[in-house]
Amino acid sequence: MKAPAMTRNVTLRAQILPQVRIQRMISLELQAVLEAQKRIEFSPRREPGVYLGDDVAMALRSGTKKFLTAMDFFPLFFSAEVVGTICDNSNKYAWTRILEKPTHARPDGSWEEVTPSELLKFIGLVIYMGIVKVPRLKLYWNIGSLYSGLLARRIMPRKRFIALLALLQIADLDDPEPTVKRKAAGYKIFMDNFYTSTHLFDYLLDRKTLACGTTRKDRRGFPKELKESRWEKKAKRGDIRWMRDGKILTFSGKIGAL
Repeated sequence: MKAPAMTRNVTLRAQILPQVRIQRMISLELQAVLEAQKRIEFSPRREPGVYLGDDVAMALRSGTKKFLTAMDFFPLFFSAEVVGTICDNSNKYAWTRILEKPTHARPDGSWEEVTPSELLKFIGLVIYMGIVKVPRLKLYWNIGSLYSGLLARRIMPRKRFIALLALLQIADLDDPEPTVKRKAAGYKIFMDNFYTSTHLFDYLLDRKTLACGTTRKDRRGFPKELKESRWEKKAKRGDIRWMRDGKILTFSGKIGAL
C-alpha cells in the first residue's frame, strides 16, 4: 500500500533540510576563514622568488647582469676564489706525488700546473659525463666508433683528464684542520665483515669513535681461541663465547637456526 503523496513530500523535506543547513554552516565557516585571511597583513622583507644573495639581487635590479645561462649561475657556487684554491692545492699535491711516482708527470719529470680555466674545463667534463654515460671512461675519447661524436676529445686530452682526476686536491695538505669540531666527536659506526678488524677498531678508539660489526675468522687479529671448531659442533642455539683484548670485545655464538 503506497503512502499518500503529501506524506512522501513531508518525509523528503525532512531529509533534505538538515543537509541544506549543514552546507550553509560550512559555507559560513569557510567565508569567515577567508575574511580572516584577508585581514592578515604580510609584507615580505625582500622580493619573492629564489634568493641568490644581495650582490645578485642588486645586479638583477640594476640590469647590469642577466642570469640566463648555466655559466651565469655557476660562479655563484664555484667562485674564482674557490677555483683558485683548488688549483693551488692540486698543484701542491701533484708535485709531492710525481716525485714519488712520476706516472702523470711530463717527459722531463715535472708537473704541468693546472690553471683556473683548465680546472673549469675539467669540472665541465665531469658534469657532462654524469649526463652522457658510456660503459668505460676511455670511450669518451674514442675515434671511429659509435662514441666518436662525444665532446671530451675537443675539451681535453684523455691523459690530462686522468692526471687531474688522480691528483685533484681540494683541502690544503699543510693545514688538515685538526680542531674541527665534527672530527673525533664520538660517533658510533656499524659495519659488515668486509671492513671489521681489530686494527681498524683500535684506530677508531684512539679517535673517540666506537664501532661494532661482524667479522671473519680468517681476518688478521681475530682471537685464535675463538677459531676452535669443536665448540661450534657442540654448541646449541643461544650459546655464546667471548674474549676481551684491552677495549676490544670479540664474541661468537650460535644465534641462527643452524
